[in-house]
Amino acid sequence: VRGAEFGALQVACGAAHTAAIVVPKAEVEAAAKGKDGPQRALLTWGENQTGQLGYETQSDDARSEVPAPVPLKTSSPVQVSCGATHTAALDDTGEVWVWGAADCMPRSALRRKHSTSSNPSKSIFGGLRALGRKDTPPDPLNEKDGDQYAPVKVDWNQVPGFPVGCQMASVAAGKESTLVCTSAGQLYHWGNGKWAMSKNPKLVTSGQLEGHEVSAVITSHAAEHAVALVQGYTGDFRECR
Repeated sequence: VRGAEFGALQVACGAAHTAAIVVPKAEVEAAAKGKDGPQRALLTWGENQTGQLGYETQSDDARSEVPAPVPLKTSSPVQVSCGATHTAALDDTGEVWVWGAADCMPRSALRRKHSTSSNPSKSIFGGLRALGRKDTPPDPLNEKDGDQYAPVKVDWNQVPGFPVGCQMASVAAGKESTLVCTSAGQLYHWGNGKWAMSKNPKLVTSGQLEGHEVSAVITSHAAEHAVALVQGYTGDFRECR
């Protein structure tokens, strides 16, 4: 990061990469209180063999030691979560964005190729500049292995039975899976984990969660289970059906 003064609102760690949502240092307090106005940016750094940073790296060892902005085509990121080899983010409009290892992507993300309009020298705010990228933005979908090197928005229209107009409330990336809570209290998952074998977002129908609204879900890049917070108790589930 060159000449930037900013504060972090959230930090997430994967197996070998890190992500942080930041704002100009002078606006940290306002952003922490949820006030409108502060301009947020999402930075990533670390290993990038499967595109988990959200951009191509210039180094031969596919890594970036310098935090650089992810080219999100959205107004403002509000949450980020790192899996072992993929990353997921929630924006302020309730949309979910994903990038990284092909096995962790929903099918709709692999079908679409989104070009990135980011400029490696473009200032984000306060002198913060994107570093470590190639001068020519590549095709974000790696043709060799299908890994996603640029953020792509999850297309909920591809999900059978998904409520029209429903927004996402939170996102959590597991080892090879992703879980999303909706504003209606439903929990969806997809990925390549032992308990989340689904290439399309699938509604979790675990008996322990039946009849309850989920308000939050927690997992980690090393976990093959998740903990869901519902009204009255927490439910720990290892198998999603």
